[in-house]
Amino acid sequence: MRLSLQQKEQFFYELSSGLLAGQPFREVLERSSKRRSRAKSQVARAILAANGTGDGSAAAAFEAVPEVIDALDLSMVQAGEASGRLDAVCKSLSEYYGLLAKAKRAMLSQIAYPVFLLHFGILVLSAPTAFSDGVDVYLREVGTALGILYAVAAILGTGVFLVLRALKTSAWLERIIRFVPLLGGIRQALVGTRFSMVLSMQINAGAGILAGFQRAGDASGSALFRVGAGRVIAMVRSGEPLPIAVTEAGCFPEEIQEAVQTAEANGRLDAEMVRVAAVFQERFTSRLDALAAWFPRIIYIAVVIFVAFKIIEVAKGYFATVEQLLQ
Repeated sequence: MRLSLQQKEQFFYELSSGLLAGQPFREVLERSSKRRSRAKSQVARAILAANGTGDGSAAAAFEAVPEVIDALDLSMVQAGEASGRLDAVCKSLSEYYGLLAKAKRAMLSQIAYPVFLLHFGILVLSAPTAFSDGVDVYLREVGTALGILYAVAAILGTGVFLVLRALKTSAWLERIIRFVPLLGGIRQALVGTRFSMVLSMQINAGAGILAGFQRAGDASGSALFRVGAGRVIAMVRSGEPLPIAVTEAGCFPEEIQEAVQTAEANGRLDAEMVRVAAVFQERFTSRLDALAAWFPRIIYIAVVIFVAFKIIEVAKGYFATVEQLLQ
């Protein structure tokens, strides 16, 4: 029982629309449970069942589907329910997952043609082998090339998955990732968005700044932010002012440090976090667009290298044939 990014966007949008119209939480879920989408209806029914057996709160009901509702969703739902702004929270989550779904679609559309071109090149450039050595040799050559291609893709995909999972528990690894061009910026913008969104909602819900830092760190999906939140809490409790604690924690980007310093003067840390979240969202989109633009170029380079290799291979065979004829 899982939802894609687009399904989560639609799911939270339906919740926000119903709640904004003044409909009870259970009534909105009952309507979602009758949707044609099997995945969304299953999630809605699971939440409904938990809502009927638990303490009746939305947050407790959402905890029944941890494979769908992650730490970010749960923290924001808890804050929204406590502050009476669950409709606004669901709308923010819908926009957040809509942003991720849009970025994913843009990435896939950018790499679709170069991936097709790479497959086409392997099939066409190996065609002379079918005439010179037979179809069996041609199929074996194509199969070997595609096998290598898919093996490399699988290794890269597995590596990315393992790194992303390790980033949730390894702060030192995230420090290293920050120095990786483009990828480090994308990662920081994503976790910065999550941290800022949750912190602003927690403060609005009256959870307190320190409790908000703790929950925001947990929901960020970043071990580094979680460690930083723990350091901030310890320093503030020992008497350090919040701006100094955030700066000396050594885990948060400048945007968050400056927002806390500004909030020290105007007393609006929640509003500052909303502003910072918007900045991180825009940065995430722009850098992901840059990555989507560079990724096809890498594939084009692979195509050029493969074409050059095949040309050299055909030329060597041609000159070897000529040499045999001359001898």
